[in-house]
Amino acid sequence: MGTDLHAGRADHSVDPLSHGEARGSLDDPPPYESIIMGTARDEPASRGPDVAGKQPLEAAITVFVTDPVRQLEGVRSFVSYRVTYRPASGPGSSVHPAGVIRRFSDFDWLKKQLRANHRGCIVPPLPEKNVVEKYKLTDEFIEQRRAALAVFMNRLAAHPVLRHSPAFQLFLDADEAGFAREVARTAGEAGGAGVLAAAASGSPAAAVASAVSLLRSLGASASGLVSRQLAPPSEEEEDGEYLRVRGYLHRLERHVAEVHGQAARLARHQAALADALTGFGEAVADLGADRESCAPRELAALSERSEAAACAAHGLAIRLAREVEAPLKEAARALLAVQRATADRSAALGALSSARADVDARRSRLARLRGTPGIREERVAEAERDLAHAQRKADAAKEVYNAIATRMSSELVAFQRQRAEELSAVLRRFATLVAAGEGAAAKTWAPLARGADA
Repeated sequence: MGTDLHAGRADHSVDPLSHGEARGSLDDPPPYESIIMGTARDEPASRGPDVAGKQPLEAAITVFVTDPVRQLEGVRSFVSYRVTYRPASGPGSSVHPAGVIRRFSDFDWLKKQLRANHRGCIVPPLPEKNVVEKYKLTDEFIEQRRAALAVFMNRLAAHPVLRHSPAFQLFLDADEAGFAREVARTAGEAGGAGVLAAAASGSPAAAVASAVSLLRSLGASASGLVSRQLAPPSEEEEDGEYLRVRGYLHRLERHVAEVHGQAARLARHQAALADALTGFGEAVADLGADRESCAPRELAALSERSEAAACAAHGLAIRLAREVEAPLKEAARALLAVQRATADRSAALGALSSARADVDARRSRLARLRGTPGIREERVAEAERDLAHAQRKADAAKEVYNAIATRMSSELVAFQRQRAEELSAVLRRFATLVAAGEGAAAKTWAPLARGADA
């Protein structure tokens, strides 16, 4: 986060982007967060059951991501958003008055902090980064990202662990200066910038302490890499039910990704049909307008019906994209997030296996030393200390693994139940939309068909 960001954010009250059709009449298609969160609009409003009739995600607060604003120009351009929240105790609850201004990189920081500090938790996915669309910054792209960010935040608000994270609370409440300081601090910890900062401060003691801390961190990383090569995690040590569920979710990700791809294809097909009907109606109108036309009234009626059918097809294309394709895409990315969480568990098991192997090796060394005639007591005592240290590391690794495994057990159960309900709702929505679209098309063409039959 640089100074340009804060300079741009000062003008958040200007150039607000309209949300186009998503902010129009009650007949406009709702953004896809309505399918997930049970809200027809991403605005401060009471929460009710969603399109499937089930209750929305349980959360202590409802988060709103609104008012996207373009900042700067060219390669440095970005969009800032206003993030507000309201206690989810009822319609009478008041929204956090001012809210905070955040950009996409801030949401990305939050996701990374949650992943690092809550291993084993399934952190919801952010919308994917799209470099090409970022530089275009079309209204459609900005609205899609805004809706996806709203889903991300409300999934966090509904998570029994992540919603209590200090990083989540900081994201919602900290002013820009305080938030920027925390982002800089965590970036320094991750990249070893603390050594440079301590040296710049002129304090030798601080510089030495920071350097020692960095070396220890690098040493631990190198040790972890070597230990994983020496003692890879054994699947036989894992719980059989967990392995079954993990395998199923990995396969499910491929299937859902394929369904999403076909849903996107259907939405594009519907949009292409709308364009074709528009062109057809215009061509028929031109034909009927010719003075030599033999059936001007019939051709005018056909042109009119073609335009009506084109409007209906265009509306269906929008709704398919927002209410079917978008949530399916989020579902596929969520399953990738599950894979990242299971990777944390595998890494913890690998660390535990390595620690146990280290204990066995040191125990064997101690036994050899004790059986060696004339061995000095100092070497035996040193080997005993090494064994005790290795055992403590193994105990700590076991504690970490058990914590992740316990957390993941409840996470996977909740994830499967919640996502099954949501996926079912989305697919029912697809059937409803297509049936309604086909019915509207039949009504549009019916008068002309009856005339032809007559």
